[in-house]
Amino acid sequence: MARPEKYTDADYLAWIESQVLVLTQDSQTKMCRLSAFDVMLSMDDTEALNAMKQPDKTLGELQADLVAASQQLFEGDLGAADAWLNRPLRAIGYERPVDCMESAESVRKMLDVIGRLEHGVFN
Repeated sequence: MARPEKYTDADYLAWIESQVLVLTQDSQTKMCRLSAFDVMLSMDDTEALNAMKQPDKTLGELQADLVAASQQLFEGDLGAADAWLNRPLRAIGYERPVDCMESAESVRKMLDVIGRLEHGVFN
């Protein structure tokens, strides 16, 4: 599916979702395909995709996902994951990830930060 030249917000979001769904099987392919289409997902686009991908998860499930994702980020090193969760991060305004676990929206933002770190996106 080609990127729509003129689009509504709904069309654009549907296009982004179709690209991400196709590409999520292989992160290397994902990076290549996204760069081929000159797509830079903004934080808003990414948050919208995360919300669509996980609309029915409870806060507790999202918190468990965040802990698991942080452990995976540090290749199973529980100590390093715990230290990271308790350290202020520039990406979230120098707050600690554990302090951002009060709402589903903030947990989704932290999951997005982890996803960006895993894919080398540091902005």
